[in-house]
Order: sequence, then structure tokens, then C-alpha cells
Amino acid sequence: MNVFKQCMAVLIAAIGAGGAGVAAAQGSFVPTAAMTTPRAHQGSVVLADGRVFQYGGISAMGDILASAELYDPASGTYTATADATDARMRPTTVGLADGRVLVTGGRGGHEGSVIFDTVELYDPATGTFGPGGSVATRRYVGIVARLPDGRVLLTGGFNFTDGTLGSSEIYDPATQTATPTGSLVHPRDTYGHALTLADGRIMIVGGYNDDGPLATVEIYDPAAGTFALTGDMPDARGDHCALVLADGRVLVIGGFGSDWNYAMDAFLWDPATGQFRTAGRMAYPRANAHATLLADGRVLVAGGSTTGGSDLYEPRAELWDPASETFSETGAMITARSGGRAERLGDGRVLYMGGWFGDGQNPTGDSELFVPAGRDDLRRRLRGLIAPYAATGLPPLRAGAPRPPNAISVAARRPTSGAEAAPRIGPRGATPAAMAGGSALPLGHRDDPRRP
Repeated sequence: MNVFKQCMAVLIAAIGAGGAGVAAAQGSFVPTAAMTTPRAHQGSVVLADGRVFQYGGISAMGDILASAELYDPASGTYTATADATDARMRPTTVGLADGRVLVTGGRGGHEGSVIFDTVELYDPATGTFGPGGSVATRRYVGIVARLPDGRVLLTGGFNFTDGTLGSSEIYDPATQTATPTGSLVHPRDTYGHALTLADGRIMIVGGYNDDGPLATVEIYDPAAGTFALTGDMPDARGDHCALVLADGRVLVIGGFGSDWNYAMDAFLWDPATGQFRTAGRMAYPRANAHATLLADGRVLVAGGSTTGGSDLYEPRAELWDPASETFSETGAMITARSGGRAERLGDGRVLYMGGWFGDGQNPTGDSELFVPAGRDDLRRRLRGLIAPYAATGLPPLRAGAPRPPNAISVAARRPTSGAEAAPRIGPRGATPAAMAGGSALPLGHRDDPRRP
């Protein structure tokens, strides 16, 4: 019995320490190690071994990054990996079937004057980038999805020659070549979402064209090589969140609506009817937030730009419940942020990396984890099991483990090309004063790297 009690105490202490340096708390945000480089507008992918790869982005005024780093969930630390050949902001990144990471698109060069058509392939086995040929069309803020057969669909986006793009192509990693495929019904760029449906088709949701946010939604059929419209959203969305739920339905959250105000209604698409409907309303307006499907089927919404007095970024997180189709608050981020990256880890935690924070002038090097409630349940049950033996002097539960200090970036945002003295702006070109008034004013969304 003594051995049993001692083992239980050790197990609870380990869980209390989080095992990987994370204090398990019910539905809460906890710190983890700082990144090697503060960055915003980077790309990221969860690798096959569970580590998280991130690359590129902006670190300081005029400084677009070629560097990459890896987060190890087991140790809770970041390590630098090899640099890419090209430095890119808002790169297109996607994990390939063989474990490598495809990188293309994005902007770089002097003051972001180059939109890339080159492809680089990062190999986690060697920790290096290698050449991957090129794509047919230069795309900035394009839309990407890996197809069921391992090839990659690239569509939409923007370039300086053609403006908003409707063209599409298929990149084959085996041959490192791209071939044309059917065009979008409605050209679009800037964070139009590509979602892989249960039947392998690809859904493109919202985004922007030259006139503003779009309500149209279209689906790509890999077998036919064509796009077709499905039901429109009840209102336009840009800089929104969109994801496929466990039951195959599609949820769209937040962003900017047709009136350029922050949108608070959630929309739900049913594959059986091909139609959207309203499915709840957020408590807090936000755009360019992060929405993550949790293991229990709920959706975590965190971060994003907002309109609310002096706060540029929303710290409060919300959970959307598919059973009730309602939102509920679930604590606050340690660092309110927008324009960074979020990835769900293999153990169900959610990692948030970089982005703009504070007064919107600097990208942060901080990262943090959301620990879902389920990870706390085991700890509470085990505590109850040995509670009767407290008088025997078993080791007390640890509330957590020491944390490495979180680095805070002192770098400034890179301004719009040729605008070294441009005033700092919030989402979609809104000044802090305009944001306090409840609206965001449109301003050159595809040229402005400072936009959250």
C-alpha cells in the first residue's frame, strides 16, 4: 500500500507540473517558452512527429525573415532550424504527405516589393530547406489546401501584375511542377479559407476582392478539376475564422462584414443542404482571430483585433458549443495578440505563437498554451484518491513548475512600402480613434503588412 501511495503522489506531482513544463489548469492559458525570434505574419505547420514548425514573417521595421524554428511539446522549448533561401512575410505553408513542408508565395525583397513564385521544401529529417521548383503564378495571400492524393491546390491571391486572382493550379511534390486547373468563380484574396470536406472536396469561404469582403462560397472538386458555388453566407466575411467540425459541418466565426464593421454572428454550413444559417453570436467582436477545433468537438476562439477603447487586441477567449450553438467565455490570454499563429498539439493543447500585441507597434516573441478542461480532470480525480492519506506526509501537489522568462519584442512593425513615416494603424487601416468608435476603415488591405 505504501508503494501504491508513493506512486500516486509522484504521478499527481508530475501532472501538477504539467509533464512538459505546463501547469494544467481548467480551460486556462499558461505560459511556455519564448520563441527564438519575435515574429508576426509567419507560416506554421504541425509536423508528423508532433513538433511545430514556423517560418518567416516580420520581426522588425524593414526586416522580413528567412529564419525558421521548431517547438517541441515534450520539452516546451523552441530551437532554431536552418534558414530558408528567401525571406517571406505571409508565406503559404502546407504540410505534405511525406512529412516535408511546402513553402511558396509571400512577399520579400526590398520593402516587400517581390511576390515569390519559387517553392522551397523543408525536410524535418535533415532540418534543412531545399529547392522545390516553382509555381505558375506569383500569389500573395493566396489560398492553399493539400488534396487527398498528396498534391497541393493553390488558388486566388493577389499579385502586382494581375491584381486579384481567380486562377488556380495543382502543385505535384513528386515532380516539383505545377499545372493549371479550373478557376475560381469569384476571384479572391487575403485569408480566404480553404477547408477539406469529408468527401475530399475543398471549400473556399469568403475573403476579399477589389470591392471588399465576399459572402460567396465555392467548392473545388479534385475529380472534375472545377469550382462550383454553394450557398452564400448570410453576410460577407473577410479576416474571419473557418473550420470543419467533427460532424462535417463548417463553422465561420468573426471577421469583417459587408459594412466593414466587426462581425459577431457565427455561420454554420450544412453539407446535406448546402446552405448557411446563423449559429450563435460571440460576446466580443474580433477579426483575424484563431479558431481551433478541440478534441471534445467544441471550438476555441482566441485573440484577434478588436474595437474597444484603448485595446487593439482581444484578450478574452470564447468556446462555441456545437450542441447548443452558443458561445461562452473561457478565461483570457496572457498576451492578447493578432497576426500570429495557433496550432493544436497532439495532446489536445493549443499553442499560440507570436503576432502583434500591446499598442500594435511590435511583434511579440511570447507564446502560450491553452490547456483544455479535460487535461485537468485526471489530476482532480487522482487528488481525491489519495486525500485520505494526507496525514501520512505524502508530497503536496505542485501547482506548477518554474517558467523560463518570456521575451518581449522591442522591434517595430515594418511600414507600408515607401511609407516610412506612415501613421500606425489598426485592423484594415483603422486608427485607434476609429476603432474606439466601433468601425474599421478600409485601407489597401493587400499592401499593408501592419494590418493585424
